Amino acid sequence: MLPGLLRFTRPHGRLALGGLVAGAALFALSWWDVLPGGWTLRGWVEPHAVREQRAREQHARERLEHFEEANRGSRAEPIVFAGSSTIERFPLDDLFPGVGAHNRGIGDEPCEAFLERLAASTPDQHPSAWVLYLASVDFRRLNASPEQVQQRVGQVLNQLKVADRQVRLFLIGILPEQDMSEDMKSRLVETNALLADLCVMPDCVFVDTARPPITAADGSLAPGFAVDRLHLNRRGYGVLAEWLVEASPFLADRLRPVRKSPEEGEPSTGD
Repeated sequence: MLPGLLRFTRPHGRLALGGLVAGAALFALSWWDVLPGGWTLRGWVEPHAVREQRAREQHARERLEHFEEANRGSRAEPIVFAGSSTIERFPLDDLFPGVGAHNRGIGDEPCEAFLERLAASTPDQHPSAWVLYLASVDFRRLNASPEQVQQRVGQVLNQLKVADRQVRLFLIGILPEQDMSEDMKSRLVETNALLADLCVMPDCVFVDTARPPITAADGSLAPGFAVDRLHLNRRGYGVLAEWLVEASPFLADRLRPVRKSPEEGEPSTGD
């Protein structure tokens, strides 16, 4: 009787084992986004917000380790670019070759976190200027009101002035994004107006980004100057670099942006 029972159960066992193997393979392929459904599966194992926060913290730690080393090799009176992902992605060496501008950007970082790591982001050599892109995360992900954004950015500017009353500050207006709602467009306009009001203190300049060609006529980020819904492409950064040097003779003297010939589209060093 036992041999007959084994002959009956073995094929079913092999089928069950095969099904488990196939299921595990499908699970693995979905988990690693080879097949659809990976994002949902990962959310079942660990909430997305928890995993994303851990990834942000790990990225910030790695960037701060890089800053610690780079701070020791800074040249005299450096210009420091600081802020969130728009700064971290800024191709400074490409656009300002030979200048030695320091990139202290950390993606997806709100103002509070920037203030906490300000000392760790400051080069050993005394900075002559800070070029800042602040509160984009507060505005978008944290949904802060225009007044809250102004208050948080004001804290950063005041802290930098307390450290050095003579330092020059350049505050870049929060960029638009693609496919914004009308309410979000209005909130962005109000927010940037309040940020511009902060720049009445000495040696503080607001760099307006709500203008063509980066900002389209409808108030959104122009697709031709963007690499995705939120971030500039190389062409967009080229425009932003020009706006920075136009904003101040001080920056014009120290930053020599690489311009592209309209006819050839090839980079050339600006005069």
